[in-house]
Amino acid sequence: MNSDQPMDLQKQRIARQFGQAAPIYNTHAKLQYQGAQHLLKLIQAHKRAIPPGDILEIGCGTGFITQGLIQCFTDRSLEITDLSIDMLEFCQRNLIIPTEQINQVSFYQLDAEARISKPYASIISGFTVQWFNNLHQTISQLISQLHHNGILFLSFPGHQSFPEWRTICNQLNLPFTVNSLPNLEALLAAIDHPLQMLHTETVERVTHHESAAEFFRSLKAIGAGVSGQRLSVQQMKQLIQAWDDQAAGSVEVHHQIIYLAVQRI
Repeated sequence: MNSDQPMDLQKQRIARQFGQAAPIYNTHAKLQYQGAQHLLKLIQAHKRAIPPGDILEIGCGTGFITQGLIQCFTDRSLEITDLSIDMLEFCQRNLIIPTEQINQVSFYQLDAEARISKPYASIISGFTVQWFNNLHQTISQLISQLHHNGILFLSFPGHQSFPEWRTICNQLNLPFTVNSLPNLEALLAAIDHPLQMLHTETVERVTHHESAAEFFRSLKAIGAGVSGQRLSVQQMKQLIQAWDDQAAGSVEVHHQIIYLAVQRI
């Protein structure tokens, strides 16, 4: 099921940094945990509409969603995957799997942008698709791997996330180095399969940080500090100082979180 194609250098960096973050990820990933619980409620609400067949999770991380899937789908085969072998092994070690389900849950490393070799009743991914190199193509490919009436469940940060960071960069004429985040409308328009929209929802979350430096450290702590473009040390100092000056004591960061459930028809 794994691709024989070697991962490109950027994906190797992503896998390595998330793997290194695995032991402390749960301590820092409060936003991701909240998002996982929200996505699990969405999955539970549409559980009866999922056709017979296996379920694939892409980007399991430390298991926020995985544990819920084990509890939700006691009678199905679950295939749990991640780009990072270290994250995958951490997840597997820390899950609680009832004895009667052990043979129904399998784990393997997967680059979701490689061709998947079998169809699924449902494909589920929380806070992963923003790391895809070819987002629109890959989402269409995943939908093509669904059974008739199969459901794709996704959550991801939207392109309107981090407006405070973007504003400071514009003011200072500095590059805004966030990796490109998905635009929901553009994503849906690019899908070339007939679909039924079961659920779409945009939620705004706000996180608070003691300083801009603390915010950037929080990204690094969960492995999300990987970027294709970097600021120089001097530029980073300039950005942090300006953000702290404007924040006047507490750095507030807005996150646009998108939840999506689509059914292949």
